[in-house]
Amino acid sequence: FAAMAAAALTPIDLEPFLLDPRSPAAQAACDALADTLVATSALVVRDPRVSSAQNDTFLSLLERYYAQPRAATAADERPEVHFQVGVTPEGTEVPLCAGVGPRPTWCAAKLAQLAPAARPAGAQGADL
Repeated sequence: FAAMAAAALTPIDLEPFLLDPRSPAAQAACDALADTLVATSALVVRDPRVSSAQNDTFLSLLERYYAQPRAATAADERPEVHFQVGVTPEGTEVPLCAGVGPRPTWCAAKLAQLAPAARPAGAQGADL
């Protein structure tokens, strides 16, 4: 699934930023990055300093980490910093549009713009 989702995102090339952050190419990449974040909340980046072998090693490390039993990763939970680092336990994250607290009006408006087949199921609380 992750490979299919990543394939659907246009990779953002970091090379223009590295060569000249003020160049038109860097500005275009920055605009593309912002548009992608607004549209998908996710990024795929290409860093010319990282080889395919290094990328594969890193992905394998992440896959092994998240394949561990929950008890093994529990020590990495950091609730004191609102899970901004470390691992976030299942059932902790609540979708913004879940209606917990005052539901953002922009969220309801954005969902109403989607075709019925593309609308998410009504989230009621934490993802499980």
